[in-house]
Amino acid sequence: MQRDIVADFTRSIPPAPPEVGDALINTLGAIAADPGARMLLHESKPGGGPEDRLAAARWMARRMPAPEPHRLLLTNGTQSSLLLVLRHLAAPGDAVLAEGLTYGSIGNLAERARVHLHPVDLDDDGMVPESLAAACRKFKPRLIYCNPGYHNPTTTTMSLERRHQIVAVARRYGVPVFEDDVLGALHPDTPPPIATLAPELTWYSMGLTKSLTQGLRVGYLLGPDGPAAEAMTRPLVRLSYWVANPLSAEVVRRWIDGGQATAIAAAIHRESAARQRLAARLLHGLHYDTQDAAMHLWLRVPTGHTSHSYAAAAAERGVLVRPAEMFAVDSHPVPLRVRLSLSTPLDRAQVRRGLEIISALSPHERQANIVRRP
Repeated sequence: MQRDIVADFTRSIPPAPPEVGDALINTLGAIAADPGARMLLHESKPGGGPEDRLAAARWMARRMPAPEPHRLLLTNGTQSSLLLVLRHLAAPGDAVLAEGLTYGSIGNLAERARVHLHPVDLDDDGMVPESLAAACRKFKPRLIYCNPGYHNPTTTTMSLERRHQIVAVARRYGVPVFEDDVLGALHPDTPPPIATLAPELTWYSMGLTKSLTQGLRVGYLLGPDGPAAEAMTRPLVRLSYWVANPLSAEVVRRWIDGGQATAIAAAIHRESAARQRLAARLLHGLHYDTQDAAMHLWLRVPTGHTSHSYAAAAAERGVLVRPAEMFAVDSHPVPLRVRLSLSTPLDRAQVRRGLEIISALSPHERQANIVRRP
């Protein structure tokens, strides 16, 4: 029987630093006092208004030269952006490629779009170009999904050389790329996005749920060009399921313009780094992959356990983790790993208690070590 929860390490939700509450109080007060802003309660703008798109371009400038606003769309998050692109580019029954271990919700989204998801092999530098090329020849996909920065769940960051190799394969077979850079705003010094290397092929997504706060549900989607973005949304202008909440979009716009967004992202980065340092002390002697300010780590389970049995054993002690099977695409081999999202607990004390239980549950192996991604 599962105990009361000591620490939930399952969902990749960003820490909530004091900067979020302060910014929210001030911004909501300013919106309430602004007569013009009251129209946010009466109308929505599919894809966002001009000021929203300008703010999105300024925020994306953390990762690339500021893109043209007419290429940008506001959605209600990464899942919304991906489902839009899947339904736009692929017909039911078409093939879509993704890393063999990847974002756990992509399988459900593929089911909604009625497309077939096929895995591409991974190594320590991300998606393997030779495996991608073989899958392109075999399945003739309509889209490649990839998460090249602070990869979920393995924590790898794809090198610039590997990004060029992936672009070369995508161009050779004429397959568009959906680049999920959900953590990019927190780590702007990672290699340039694929969208800057092959803009004509790439749909670039930067959700804000990790870099600012989960509850605002705003995503930025950059199309290959303005006509491509317009063609995707033209049939959907009378539907609102994908549209960013106008009040949330206004909060985000004011935070970007006023500098609060930058301060919040910096605070989340600092807290993530502190939690990783805590993990390095408490999990000393265990083998896991991570990066210094990553939101999660990729823990190898001890001998005698499967990923599921280890997750069940942790749950019996009040600690929730996600087994590797939750990230596997189709029949891709599943490693003996679990993901711990250190960002999920509300405070660092919960992180500490959870990691102490994980440390006690995992016998320290003499050859075990931490792999810190460069």
